[in-house]
Amino acid sequence: LDDLRLTFSDTVFENTPALDIDLLGRLKSADKSSVSAKAQISYNAPEQKIRLRLRDASFPVAGIKIEKPTADISIYGLKTAEGSLEIAKIESTATPPLFTPLRFKASLHSLSSQKDAIGIKLDVTGQNGALAVTGSGRHDLAANKGSLKISLAPLVMKIGVYELKDFIPVSAKHVSDTEGSIAANANIAWAKSAKGWALTSQRASVLLRDVGASYGDFPAKGINGVIEIENLMPLTFKDQQIALGAFTAGLPLQNGLFTLGLDKGKTLSLTNGRMEMAGGIMTVAPFSLDLNKPQGNITLTAASLDLQELFKMSPLEGLS
Repeated sequence: LDDLRLTFSDTVFENTPALDIDLLGRLKSADKSSVSAKAQISYNAPEQKIRLRLRDASFPVAGIKIEKPTADISIYGLKTAEGSLEIAKIESTATPPLFTPLRFKASLHSLSSQKDAIGIKLDVTGQNGALAVTGSGRHDLAANKGSLKISLAPLVMKIGVYELKDFIPVSAKHVSDTEGSIAANANIAWAKSAKGWALTSQRASVLLRDVGASYGDFPAKGINGVIEIENLMPLTFKDQQIALGAFTAGLPLQNGLFTLGLDKGKTLSLTNGRMEMAGGIMTVAPFSLDLNKPQGNITLTAASLDLQELFKMSPLEGLS
């Protein structure tokens, strides 16, 4: 923060002494983004209850603008907690935006089945109504560990109605005419060790059903598969099979099957790939590609092609 002002004042809330806090600040970033919030903290000694309320806040975080977050959280003897957190709008400040505006809701509640544990629920929705993410989990205060299950409801795309660009605007730079559906589930776990807090598991699965998209002048249709992700950050998966119904890159190809992997979000690998073309088979030799420097050689091998079918696809003068 380049400038920070805090104002404190005594008050009473529900017959309990409380402290009002007004925060106004400005970040050191080039745009001098402002940060503001109003909070209230109260303590009820007989109940050993600390209550925090947040309202009228606005602040940017790492390319994300958070508007109108409200919170009302109570902590009882540092053993359990309950309350809610809502954010009216989470917006990407990148150009073009990484995602369309989102609304976030989360709640904490005590678990009757286990002492010193907190239940967690969350709900994220897109302002266009087509995106819905839900989550549920728990945090064990005594063991200093927790977990969260997250589900993305099927994201249904239709050309000219809802496309990937309507959820992820930055994707319009790379692909167009997107269709089909995408769904996902993730399991995240965390724990505290001698080195501090850390994620102990971050696995996910992504379901692709009849997905289609065009990359420039190269359209692809009928992409199907389930991608099992071993690690979300950095993104890692190994030997995942993807089926491809049709792809046109000069010549029409169909009925493809590929085995792909991604190492730490940097290196894309293909260990097996084949498609049908002109009555024959087109195979792709295994390769690895550095996504930071996407250049390299890919070897294709064709076998058992029907030359008549091939010439029909790409007629050459004097040949039939």
